[in-house]
Amino acid sequence: MVVCISYRLGALGFLYEPDRGIQNLGIADQTVALQWIRRYIVQFGGDPQRITVAGQSAGAFSIACLIASLQENLFQKAVMMSMPFLPIPARLMTRVDRLWRKQLNADPATASVHKLVRAQLSAGRLSHLPLPFAPCGYHPFRPQRIMPGLREALVMSTADDAYPFCPSPSLVPLVTQVVFNHPIQGYSDRLKRLGVAVQQDTLRWLHGTSEFGDAHGIDFTLLFSQWQHWKDLPLYRTVSEEEYNRHARRLRQRILSLVKG
Repeated sequence: MVVCISYRLGALGFLYEPDRGIQNLGIADQTVALQWIRRYIVQFGGDPQRITVAGQSAGAFSIACLIASLQENLFQKAVMMSMPFLPIPARLMTRVDRLWRKQLNADPATASVHKLVRAQLSAGRLSHLPLPFAPCGYHPFRPQRIMPGLREALVMSTADDAYPFCPSPSLVPLVTQVVFNHPIQGYSDRLKRLGVAVQQDTLRWLHGTSEFGDAHGIDFTLLFSQWQHWKDLPLYRTVSEEEYNRHARRLRQRILSLVKG
């Protein structure tokens, strides 16, 4: 059984105004959704004691924030794919907030969606941050305590996770190591010390054989949908349907083995 949740993004999800009680509303949305699932999933034939959460990229980072902050057990297993290490200090988030309000120049409660989004884009450009609106105030990669009841985690990355974010292909190995691989390894080790059974895996398929390699997001394309929906991507220019299906089955089986185990 799969349940998909939505949550607020951008400025509405991650404004940082703790004095007004406004911060990390996107994480709060996720928490409420998980509470609803725990309470009502039995009505759909599910088991509230066998809940697995899964997320890729920002979704994986959100899961790490939940693990580091929740004081009630809302899930027992977690799948985190291609989780980036992008800590943003509170002082920078406060600056982004001021930029956003200045660009908006209106009451957020009554401003149009067009104005909200336009102000968000302007504030993002002016901040010069790669991810101007993101969870803040957590320490997900260095948790001192974790959500009670977390038993297992599958932490994954791809061999060339940094490809979409690098101005030059020559920087991909270094940035992949600094932003993804090294922090993910440290995070996995810390979870193990806190009593979680952690499995790690790196997707290494097109590395060295394709212009894009195993770029950030390739895991998402293998996990969801079918070949015909992705075959025209430049990423798969040299890939056959049989190859795609083989690697898609392998990834899906790896995740299902955690979910069903």
